Amino acid sequence: MRTLKYGYFGEDHAQQIFLENYLLQLPVYLGLVAHVMFVRDEHFKLKGHDRPNVLRIFSEAVQQGLTFHEQDVFFVGLDLDDEKMQEHERLHGEMVGKLGGTFIDKTFIFIPVQCIEHWLLYLKYKKDHPHSNKNEAYERISRPEAKKQMYGFPRPVAEKQSKVVADLTQNMDINWLENRSASFRHFHLKVTDFLSKM
Repeated sequence: MRTLKYGYFGEDHAQQIFLENYLLQLPVYLGLVAHVMFVRDEHFKLKGHDRPNVLRIFSEAVQQGLTFHEQDVFFVGLDLDDEKMQEHERLHGEMVGKLGGTFIDKTFIFIPVQCIEHWLLYLKYKKDHPHSNKNEAYERISRPEAKKQMYGFPRPVAEKQSKVVADLTQNMDINWLENRSASFRHFHLKVTDFLSKM
């Protein structure tokens, strides 16, 4: 079995929890549980804290993680703050362009439209309606409203936010989310493509 040590640099703890649970479940989902597993590098302490800071130094964080910390892969999380996939594609391309050539193939940037709570709303809907195939367009809901629907408040306390995210992502339906969120599918396909070439 190959263990992939990964680094994470992003806006908040909700993104980190989502990523951790996604990467724990992904090998099972892909039938690779006997071949690969992801382990977060606990020694990598650099935090993004907010969007401007993530945008300003993410390329340095990637370089530090993959070089100094000898991580196998690196993940960058950034909320889009916009509902348009065209803006997602533009921002993703711009960010990839700032990575050094040796880091591009080992770096995965996830940019939820509009924020991580929109991906979580899809998972919440699936959990609350396990037999429904209805397509909801959660990306059209404003960011404050999405947070309010998820946590009860537009500006949740970090502890409550972490608990809700952890509960929702414990047994996430990756296929459901991939079929409903173009921004998640974009990220997910890049990770699965990487794993298929190992």
